[in-house]
Amino acid sequence: MTRHLLVAAVFTIVHLFAISATAEEGKRKFYEYKGNYREEINNLKKDFETDFGYQLHDGERGWTPDEIRKMRTAMDGLPGSFFHMKGFAGFVRMERLSIEGMPQGGEDIPAATFPTFITIFDGEGQEYRIDVADDEPRVEVYNPLFYESNEDFLNIVQHELGHAFDITHGFLSASPEWIAISQFTILNLPPLDARPQGSFLFTFLDDPGVNSYAPVSVRHLPTYSRTNIQEDFANSVAAYIHYPYFKITHPERYQFMKEKLFEGKEYFPTSSTNSSSKEVFSKDFKQALDSGDSKQAKKIVIEASRTYSPEVDEALTLLLKQSAETSKGEEADVQAAQMSCFLGHPEALKIRERLLTEKRVAEKPVFEEVRCRQMSRRNFEENLMKWAPAGLFFYRNEGADMLKLMDPVILTAHARNFSSTYMWKMYVEGQKKAFAEGSFVMPGGGSGSVEIDLQKTALNPFQWPKDELVILGLIAKRVNRDNLFILNSEAASIRFKPLDWFQYVGPKQPKIRVRFPLRLSHLDGSPSAQ
Repeated sequence: MTRHLLVAAVFTIVHLFAISATAEEGKRKFYEYKGNYREEINNLKKDFETDFGYQLHDGERGWTPDEIRKMRTAMDGLPGSFFHMKGFAGFVRMERLSIEGMPQGGEDIPAATFPTFITIFDGEGQEYRIDVADDEPRVEVYNPLFYESNEDFLNIVQHELGHAFDITHGFLSASPEWIAISQFTILNLPPLDARPQGSFLFTFLDDPGVNSYAPVSVRHLPTYSRTNIQEDFANSVAAYIHYPYFKITHPERYQFMKEKLFEGKEYFPTSSTNSSSKEVFSKDFKQALDSGDSKQAKKIVIEASRTYSPEVDEALTLLLKQSAETSKGEEADVQAAQMSCFLGHPEALKIRERLLTEKRVAEKPVFEEVRCRQMSRRNFEENLMKWAPAGLFFYRNEGADMLKLMDPVILTAHARNFSSTYMWKMYVEGQKKAFAEGSFVMPGGGSGSVEIDLQKTALNPFQWPKDELVILGLIAKRVNRDNLFILNSEAASIRFKPLDWFQYVGPKQPKIRVRFPLRLSHLDGSPSAQ
């Protein structure tokens, strides 16, 4: 039977059944909602606004009762500082993220906070400024949000509330106190036609020498908090609520959140400790392993994986290796294999390989864990290794010509026993022959934040072309430490003009003024003055 005939036959059978059912049961409806659906939604919206101070707006989609009830779970338990935030318009139900000029994509994004803004140095006024778009402060929620696990749902909504709190309080993320705590630096970005006393954009650059930026959820790339200072801030909000080790791994961020945002409310035991993160994680992990509580041990490993800490990673890998020497049962072996996927030390891969080789575990239950699928050889070789490094910036600092980039794949590469080498070439725009090339080797792992001194890593000394636009192209080469198997990423590139007179690195304690549009002038203020 052809596909079309099969569909027609099924339709006929269903249609005949419907006629028969109608003949026997009269005009019975297939489904009838009990109660007044619209009235229920309106009442739920009204109660939400009364309790929290925010409207639930219908956008491209209308809110359903279940969605409204779920949103309440994200608000319950938050302190009053997150309710009735001045200027915050509430939550808008949309199909998907759609921004003018944005290419295809956005289908997987669960939520986003508006308005957008630009960061600019005003050459005439000689001030750093955040210019906020003329738009209502709000959180848009999209279809994918309601397909997330409950844990991720809460994390996402509260992360976006962190952005909303930041915006409606004059950008606390740009305050001198948060800049100092988070260890971001202002990087000035000259336009191609830059001139002295002119205006230019700026960004906040993370410090490659600092490991511990805000912890991330398991659904995010490990470099997510390094993307910009606002994401670091919002991730810290979610961490304060959900991650029990946040107080130990990031004490300054924790204290800021406690005092400035959460009105002293805490979500985990407040017992103080003078022990290091490595000592606390190791003690708790060993205790869980020794007591046979593999589920608790896995939770601890997940918490440790939220931030880059090679000392903690190595210590937990050693403890897991020792524990996995002898089988404690099939379920415990599967948990051990899954735990190894959250550890970035190359020895963790050997633990997993041994458990599979000795047939103490089967592949299927191990790879039911999403992180194990992400860390798998197939995903690495067919997907991750192709990712081009992102966030490339050229700048000059203390006489050195520097390239800064973000490589979220380096952690997985290291865990799979690959070193990373960054191969770069520079061309004068319009010319095919490179005037300089070089490479920079990262033999071990890393935080994902990479800084390259172009002069020091060049194959030969070079001179910058005068008054010419430069194209810099770069690939990441992954080399297996055992068999020298090589994988190359796709290329990344930037276009710039090196300037001798321009000050690329901004002040450590900048005064940043936030400028809201006229109709949001009640939010206007400078975080540096708070």
